[in-house]
Amino acid sequence: MKALLKAMSIVVLTLTMLMVALVWLVNSAMVQNRLVQYAVELLKEQLQTEVSIKHVCFSLRRGHVTVMGLEVEDRQRRKMLQIKEVNVRLDIKSFIRNREVVVTAAHIGGLQARLCKPATPKDSVANYKFLIEAFKPQNHQDKDNDMTPEKRNKRLVVLRASNITIDVDSLRFTTDNGKQRRNTGKPHHGFFDAGHLDVRAALKLELHNISAEGCHIVLTDCHAEDPGAKWQIDSLRLTADITKDSMVVSDVQVRLPNTSLDFERAIVHLPNERKNRVLRYHTSTINGSTQLKDIAKTFAPVLQNFKIPLQFRCSLIGVADNMSFNDVHVETTDKRLKINAKGGISHLSSKEQLHIYFDIGQMKAIGDVKERIINQFTVKKFMMKQLRNLGNIGYRGHFDILYKKEKFQGKLTTEVGNLDFRFSIDEKQKYLTGTVKTTAIDLGQVMDMDDMGKIACHADFKIDISKPRTAKMRLQKGGKLPIGSVDAKVQEANYKFIKVKNVDAHIISDGAIAEGYLVEYSKLIDITCRFSFTNTDKMQETKIRPGLKIHLFKKKKNKHSESF
Repeated sequence: MKALLKAMSIVVLTLTMLMVALVWLVNSAMVQNRLVQYAVELLKEQLQTEVSIKHVCFSLRRGHVTVMGLEVEDRQRRKMLQIKEVNVRLDIKSFIRNREVVVTAAHIGGLQARLCKPATPKDSVANYKFLIEAFKPQNHQDKDNDMTPEKRNKRLVVLRASNITIDVDSLRFTTDNGKQRRNTGKPHHGFFDAGHLDVRAALKLELHNISAEGCHIVLTDCHAEDPGAKWQIDSLRLTADITKDSMVVSDVQVRLPNTSLDFERAIVHLPNERKNRVLRYHTSTINGSTQLKDIAKTFAPVLQNFKIPLQFRCSLIGVADNMSFNDVHVETTDKRLKINAKGGISHLSSKEQLHIYFDIGQMKAIGDVKERIINQFTVKKFMMKQLRNLGNIGYRGHFDILYKKEKFQGKLTTEVGNLDFRFSIDEKQKYLTGTVKTTAIDLGQVMDMDDMGKIACHADFKIDISKPRTAKMRLQKGGKLPIGSVDAKVQEANYKFIKVKNVDAHIISDGAIAEGYLVEYSKLIDITCRFSFTNTDKMQETKIRPGLKIHLFKKKKNKHSESF
């Protein structure tokens, strides 16, 4: 027994000394440097690119690992990832007992990433794709849901993490299609170009409960911008619960220089080709306020001076290529403009088939808000005085924005009468064409012409909106009028003491002068009227020349003659 106890004591002492030696060796700089070199070689072989680590230190007793100066190059030998420091705390007991690597806490600081994707040719891949492919399961059988208990027990390691914080000092994502920017030589086009992205961001992330089934993410702060596209996000915050099949985003806050946007919840069902499932999503009510100049340089330079604050709310629902806007409400802060609508966007992935549409259930514009809104645009303005004379206006209708074409229709209610209209803008041929109908509108009050009363008519119009053509005409004749024509059928009109019915009217404007001709047909006498004007703000100066056309006799129609 004494010999056995002595032998056991020697074994225990030897094992203890070996463990102490092992711990000392593992914590020594020499062994750690050798392990770093071994890890770097493994990563180089796995990634087929250059990897470097300045220093690693770890403690088995505390389960603490620190990696300093990690750098990963892409396949073009450009620095893709640079991480200043990674601190990880591991659960050693879980590794020994269950063969699980459990990260109880981690912090990644000083991360800089440069990610880029050539837009052409089509087979070009992003510079970070190899990193994803290197650690992706070789086939779908490796996923947890598809593995049998026997296969699952054969795995050596399961990775889980409970708490990771990431500080990204600099994240940069670029694309380059090798072409000029889309707005080159086109000052009226926005700067956004998917072929020339240069997104730069700094953010702070918290990752919780990370496992094969999903994770919980808290984006505590994010600043992003694209100097080339002229946009920036001052702050973005959200919480997300991600699984293999879906993502629930909550408590979203977005802040731009003059825009704020908040919503409580959005649910995204992620696509899955194997299960024939497409992307689907819907949100709770989105509330926000904005000045449209925030998106002007990026998408619509015409809005660069639009500084009127607007408040809005809506909800979204959609799939990969289509989006619907429900319960849309927009108003100015003084409530003098209110819009209720619904609409959507279809064929998002095709420029030629893109279709934006809205049904305006109700729009009200009180007082001078309509003039103030138009004055936000840096365009030539016509008939602003007549617009003011309409007083408060309302509108119900529909509009469509298609590839190089816009269509509008609806009913306009005013204090001087109502109008039904339909018009379209042809961006290819550069013409505005349409139809206007009214049963009774006080044209005299609108045009500041006391001698004219109410009018009922149906009119078709065509206006030239081509800048080169109008510039050429202006150079020849000058003038401030629109260039185009109007053909109208006047059911009833009053001028001074004269009342006419079923009158044909024709107006042609060359930009300098608008000339019109009216005629009321009858059996014996046609009442005619020629008029002209040069300034829509001084319609009271319109020159009017009435006339009569007398029919003394009338020949019968036959195959050789016509009536006169």
